[in-house]
Amino acid sequence: MSPKYAQIAWCIVVVIGVSRPAPVSGWTQIVPGIDYQEYTLPDPNNVFVARMDRHHPSCFIDTSLANGVCGGSLQTIGGQFSLYDGAITYWNQDWGAQSDVVVAINGDYWNTSTYIPLGPQIQGGWVVKTQGSAAFSWLADRRALMGYGPWSNKRVSYATGATQSVDDINVARVADKLILYSSHYGANTQTDDTGVEVLIEMARPAVVVRSQDAPVGIVRQVRMNQGSTPVPFDHVVLSATGAAASTLLQHATVGSRVAIYHTTTLSYQIDWAGTYAASGGLELLQTVDAADGGVIEPQGGLIAPRTAVAFNRDYIYFMVVDGRSSESIGMDFNEVADFCRSTLGATTGLSCDGGGSSTMVVNGLVKNKPSDGWQRPVPNGILMCVLQPKQQTMTFRSGDRVRTTGSANVRHGPGSNYSALGSVSGYTEGIILDHSLRGVRARNYNWWRCEFANTTGWVAESLLTLVSRGDLPYFTQAPVDRRVCRGEPATFTVAAQGTGTLSYQWQRHGVDLEDGAVFAGVHTPTLTVLDASDATTGSFRCVVTDDVGQATSYSAALALRFATIFQDQPQPVEVYPLSYPGDAAFTVLARGEGEVTYRWQKGGQDLVDDGHIAGAATSTLTVFDVDYRDAGLYRCRASAGCGDTYSDEVGLTVYSADFDGDDDADLDDFAHLQACLGILEVKLTDPTCADTDLDRDRRVDRDDLVLFLRCADGPGVPLRPGC
Repeated sequence: MSPKYAQIAWCIVVVIGVSRPAPVSGWTQIVPGIDYQEYTLPDPNNVFVARMDRHHPSCFIDTSLANGVCGGSLQTIGGQFSLYDGAITYWNQDWGAQSDVVVAINGDYWNTSTYIPLGPQIQGGWVVKTQGSAAFSWLADRRALMGYGPWSNKRVSYATGATQSVDDINVARVADKLILYSSHYGANTQTDDTGVEVLIEMARPAVVVRSQDAPVGIVRQVRMNQGSTPVPFDHVVLSATGAAASTLLQHATVGSRVAIYHTTTLSYQIDWAGTYAASGGLELLQTVDAADGGVIEPQGGLIAPRTAVAFNRDYIYFMVVDGRSSESIGMDFNEVADFCRSTLGATTGLSCDGGGSSTMVVNGLVKNKPSDGWQRPVPNGILMCVLQPKQQTMTFRSGDRVRTTGSANVRHGPGSNYSALGSVSGYTEGIILDHSLRGVRARNYNWWRCEFANTTGWVAESLLTLVSRGDLPYFTQAPVDRRVCRGEPATFTVAAQGTGTLSYQWQRHGVDLEDGAVFAGVHTPTLTVLDASDATTGSFRCVVTDDVGQATSYSAALALRFATIFQDQPQPVEVYPLSYPGDAAFTVLARGEGEVTYRWQKGGQDLVDDGHIAGAATSTLTVFDVDYRDAGLYRCRASAGCGDTYSDEVGLTVYSADFDGDDDADLDDFAHLQACLGILEVKLTDPTCADTDLDRDRRVDRDDLVLFLRCADGPGVPLRPGC
C-alpha cells in the first residue's frame, strides 16, 4: 500500500443480497474440504478463488501476523504461510494439534508508519487488537460473521474478588493505565522499569467469551520496577504504572488465579462470543432486502487489484483479482461484490487490502501475479487450514534432568515459529518442566519446556539427551480426544505411577472440576463428562500428586459431533389436476455427522418408490400425476451419525372436485360450487371458495363448473383418477 494512502486507508464490508449458489463446476480439490478455481473474465480479468467447506470437520479459518507480531513488522503472504504451516493451534479448544495451512491471502489495510492493521484482529483465539470498526470473524462453532468490532469490555478479576478494567491490549504502556500483553506484541513488553508487571500462565488463550466462562490463569511472577518482561506463547502480562499499578500489586500474588474477560456487545444482534479468528476493516455497509428498498452496495472506487473474503451458509471464499495490466485490469468494489454474489453465490463479503498487496498462496505457491511484480510484505493475512492430529512423545518426564547436545535456541513456545528468548551452549544441563504440551510435535520437531540456569523456554527434543530421571510422578497413559454427540457422555482416562499414594484432580481449561450433575470421577483416573454440551467442550487434563510432588497429564479435547439438522425445509405445494395435470416435488437439505440419509413420510408413514412416487429415500420427493389421493401432509426424516431429525410437515393441497372430502363428487359438492359462482379474486374476497377455483384463474365461473361436471359421478362413487 502506497504511503500516501496511509491516513485514508479503508476496508469495505459488503453484505451481498441473498442468492442461490451457482452450479458447482470447474472446482479442483486441493485437500478434502478445500477447493480451488481460476476464472478468466472478458473485462479482461483473472480471478483466483479458493473455497472451504464450512461443515468439514477438519477445516478451519485462522489469521496470520507478519513474523508472529502485530505491528512493527512486515512479511510476504508466502512467508506468513510458511511461518504458520505446521505450527500448533488451539482449534477445538485445545492446544497442540498442528495447522496444515492450505490457502493464504493478505488481510486488513494498515498504517504504513507503524505497520499495524487498522481493524481488530483475533489470531488462534487470542484477542490481539481491538481498535477498529468492522471485522470478518470465524467462530469456534463454525459460524462466520460480519459486523462492527464487538470487544468493548476488557477487565480482569482477581482471587480476592476485586476486578480491574483493562485499558488496552498490546499497545505501548502509558501512565496510570493497565495494559494487557500477549506474545503477539513481541518477545517482551518493551516497557521501562517504572511500573509493575505480572506474568500469568494461561491454560487457554484470552478468548472472547461470555462472562461465566472467562479464561483463567495462574500468576507466576510479580515484577516490581522491572520492565520488558518476556511473554511466552501461553502467558499474558498485566503491566501498569501509578494508581493502576497499586491496584494490580494489591490483588495479584504469585500462585493466585486471575480471570481475563473479553466480553462482547451485540453488533446487529450478533453474538461474537467464541470468536477464533478475525480480520478487520473500517467501514460496514449493511444489506436490506429488496422489499425494504434494495441492496446497499459500496461506492465503486478505483479499478485495481482486489482481495476479498466472502461466505454463504456452505462455503468460505477467498478471492483475489489481478489488476493494473493489459492481461487483467482489476475491479472496483461493486464489481467485486457482484462477482462474489453472482458467480460464487456468496451472501456476505469483506473487501480487504488491495493493490500491490493482493496475493493468494496455495500450498506454498503464489497463484496470482501481484501488481508490484513481486510479493509485497504486509502485516497480516487470513488462512484456510486443515487440522492435523496432536502428536506427543514420552521421551522425557516432568522433573527429568537433561543436557543439550549442542548450542540450542530456547524459544517462547513449542515451534520454530516462536522467537528465541536466548540460546544455551552445548552440554548445558537443565530440568524438564511440567506442562501439558510436553513433547508436542510442531514444525517437524518435538518440543520440551526446560529450565536452565538463566533461561526458561522451549527446546527441540533433537537437541536434548537424558541425564537422570526425576522423582516426580509420571503418566504411562494419556487421555485421548473425544468427539461425541450432544447429550452423550464422554470419558477420559489416565494411568500414572509415582511414590506412595497417588491422588488425582481433573481440570477443564486449567480449572479444577468437582463431582456433580455434569462431571463424575474428578478424583479418579477416569473422568466422565455426563452430558456433552457447548458448556462442557474444551480441554481436559489430570493433575496427579504423590508423596514427592505433582505432574500434569497431556491434555485432550472434547468436541461435539455435528448435529443432524435441516438447512432447507420443504415448502407447501398446490396442484390443480383438473386443469393443470402434473407432478409435485418437495426438496430438503440436511447436514450431519458423516453421510446423511433421507426417508420421506406422508401422514407419518414411510413412503417407498412405486412408480407413482420417486425419491422417497433422497433429498427430493416427486409425486407423479397428482390427484386427490395424494393430498396430505409430508415431511422428511434425515438420519446421520448423531441421530434422526424431522423436517417441517407441509401440505400437498390438491384442488379436486371433492370439495367436502368424502371421496366423491355429488350434489353436496355441487352446492358448494354453486354458492361460490361469480366470485372474483376468490382467495382475497372469499377464501372459503378458493377450493372451487379449479382452473386457477382467481374467478369461480362457468369454466370451473365444466371441470366439476366432468368428474361428478354421484354419491358414493369414488373419484376417477385426475379428478
